[in-house]
Order: sequence, then structure tokens, then C-alpha cells
Amino acid sequence: MEKRDGRFRDKHQLNFPLLADTDHKVAEQYGAWRERVRFGKRSMGIQRSTFLIDAEGGREAKSPRTSPLNRRPGPRRSDT
Repeated sequence: MEKRDGRFRDKHQLNFPLLADTDHKVAEQYGAWRERVRFGKRSMGIQRSTFLIDAEGGREAKSPRTSPLNRRPGPRRSDT
């Protein structure tokens, strides 16, 4: 964990470890690493998504294109 991650965790009083996908391997596996267009410029980046993972590590649900502005805490029903 990087030093800044520890500061973020402490500031927000999180009681779980933070993970970082710096090489975007996990994002690619889940289909969240995509081509994006912003202000007419194309680049690769994260498509903000929410995934519900079961105890065995399988994906139970996916909510693509989620926004922190409309995301409710806790699990919610979604298309798989």
C-alpha cells in the first residue's frame, strides 16, 4: 500500500484494505478498461462500474456506467 493510500484510509476511517489495479489487469478482465472519448479525444481508461462478487470470487451482478452521484450504499439488483 502506498503512503497516500494509508492517509486516505485514515482520513475516511476505513476498516478494510485498499487495493489498486495500477496495471489495469483486473479492469480488463471485468470489461471495465475501455476506449473513452472526452472532448473529442480518444484514450483508454476506466468505465466506472459496480460489481457484486460472491464468496467464491464469481461475479453475481454488474452495474455498468455507475456514478458516485447516484450510487446507493450496499448491494442492489442489477443485470448480470
